[in-house]
Amino acid sequence: MSEHTKGPWTDYGYSTGDIYGTWPDDGSYHQPIIECDSGVYGPYGADRSLILSAPDMYEALKEALAVIRHDGHETGVERDAYDLIEMAIAKAEGKS
Repeated sequence: MSEHTKGPWTDYGYSTGDIYGTWPDDGSYHQPIIECDSGVYGPYGADRSLILSAPDMYEALKEALAVIRHDGHETGVERDAYDLIEMAIAKAEGKS
């Protein structure tokens, strides 16, 4: 699997509905992460917000997992959270 497009992701205020990753520093064309056929098709509302927040959530989960590992909180209730975080990161990385 190739590496995901780094965040933050944005719509750059365009009305097309497209979602883009970070624009290249050289100003060259950047392929959208999601193309929405000139706004005819979604994502809209909560789905759009969730997609735009994906890079931030991915980084937060990686940091949370590192804290859990470092502090040794891998038992009891924390273990459930640990497993959920690990599964979410694996899914985001295309490993599940």
